[in-house]
Amino acid sequence: MSPEEKKKLTAVLLLEKLKKKRVRVDGKRTNLYKLGKDIVREQQIEEVGGREPQIRDRPRGEVNDSIPGEKLRPGAYKMQLRPEEQAALPLDLLARGSHFSPHPIVGYLFGGRRDFAFGIYARADEACKLLKGKWGGLPRDDVIFRQDFYEDLLDNAHKLELTFMAQPVRPLPLRALRDDFINRISLGMRQVPGKPLLITQEPPPEEDLGQLQSLRNSFTEEELSHTGLVDKKGNLVPDSHFIFTALPNANFMAEMITPGRLKDRKSFMAGPFKSRRLTRAAFSTLLGPFSFDSQAKAQAGQAAVYVINGFKLGWDPENPNQVFADEDNKPVFPEPEVEVIAPVTQSFACEGGSPLLLRNIERRREISSST
Repeated sequence: MSPEEKKKLTAVLLLEKLKKKRVRVDGKRTNLYKLGKDIVREQQIEEVGGREPQIRDRPRGEVNDSIPGEKLRPGAYKMQLRPEEQAALPLDLLARGSHFSPHPIVGYLFGGRRDFAFGIYARADEACKLLKGKWGGLPRDDVIFRQDFYEDLLDNAHKLELTFMAQPVRPLPLRALRDDFINRISLGMRQVPGKPLLITQEPPPEEDLGQLQSLRNSFTEEELSHTGLVDKKGNLVPDSHFIFTALPNANFMAEMITPGRLKDRKSFMAGPFKSRRLTRAAFSTLLGPFSFDSQAKAQAGQAAVYVINGFKLGWDPENPNQVFADEDNKPVFPEPEVEVIAPVTQSFACEGGSPLLLRNIERRREISSST
């Protein structure tokens, strides 16, 4: 008999012996062969985590708390975050507003047509560190109506990671909005340093103009036609998101997010545009002396003053006893009294509807650090 045949015969005899050998396990009789198979199967189940607690074995509330906020409603149109998750976001909402344009027939008779919503975001903790020494402890109204305060915010736009997000609420012509925005940035790039009300007729340096042209070219119909952000008529699709950010290295980044359910949305990047002058000028359209919405500017200024003086915006997990009103239910930090601007003088804006979506902040930072 060959060694191979001898090995096969030995295996067959051993198998028959294991099947005939009876044992008792947990009060039940079985044979060694079945016992060995059960042991191997249990080991395999344990290796893949089959014996660990499953979702169906846990209370529903505990399961919901374990699900990341961005995955709570994958089939919804808006993201839902828990208070502690909102508090952990790196950016805070400073101001929001809405832009209205005249109706083609009745004009502003009934308030006009709402075009898009916008929000202004920033790192509130950094604002406190950077500006507390100069502006902390001063009366609110002595700060929010001074342009040099906003100039300090613009000078530190990259450190604050200032972010502007706009969301069209109806089809809007891409070309008109883009040209208006680019013209406003061009105006801000020609402001005289230290004298924001003075505009020089001399053009900015060639490298800055080149970056401005690159920004404009990123928002053409040809560039966005394949993204789903622009329809066949050249209009921006409602409920899309356009995010403009001052990166930590003072560059400028644009991000566009398609509308629809959270699981179906797509994100597109433009930039970074390597021009500190462009970055500052882009946010001067919001906080500069020629802001397109002075009410949103004052609201952002008030929020900045609020955090500079040691307060936090929204829910503070470190202060469970926080209050936002006194015993008479009056706000402890009331809204500033600003002159209401007629809609005809506006040229952009947003209201206080649902929170705007913040996404890919860390992604933009990675792009910033790699450039």
